[in-house]
Amino acid sequence: MTKESKSKFVQSLANTFSSQHFYIANTQGLDAADVNDLRKKCFERQVQYNIVKNTFISKALELLSHRTGEDYTNFSKQVLEGFSGVFTVQEEPSVPAQIIKSLQKSKLKQALLKGAVVNSQLYVGPEHLEVLSQLKSKSQMIGELICTLQAPVKWIVSALQSSRDKIASLVLALSK
Repeated sequence: MTKESKSKFVQSLANTFSSQHFYIANTQGLDAADVNDLRKKCFERQVQYNIVKNTFISKALELLSHRTGEDYTNFSKQVLEGFSGVFTVQEEPSVPAQIIKSLQKSKLKQALLKGAVVNSQLYVGPEHLEVLSQLKSKSQMIGELICTLQAPVKWIVSALQSSRDKIASLVLALSK
């Protein structure tokens, strides 16, 4: 790889990190069949999985830090050691965590979350995997909000309809 192509790759990686949620995990120890299975699961759930050198990730985070003002120094120091598989997702931030969790249960016991950035929040360490796997997507949150807002309105409409029926039956009884 030439210096120019490395620079373009780092910029591309920084752009990906800035526009998406990303997870860094240790998936070392998977054989070719397991990696293909992992990539298939990722593809089905609209997650991208790539193996990236730690130096590229570090430089991309540094570039991202300059653009956004966020400090990724401690994140880089704690996360970027050893083998790094990068999971990126646009829409549903919990999907990569669910994939890593299922990987731990089935194929690779030592697969662990090294770190994640979800909605500009930094998560370092495998202890956050359970919380991250239960995050709700934006569309799920909007759906729950709409249901919550609709409940009182439905109750009011129901009460108005029931009182309308009572008034109508009262008027009918008085007219007789």
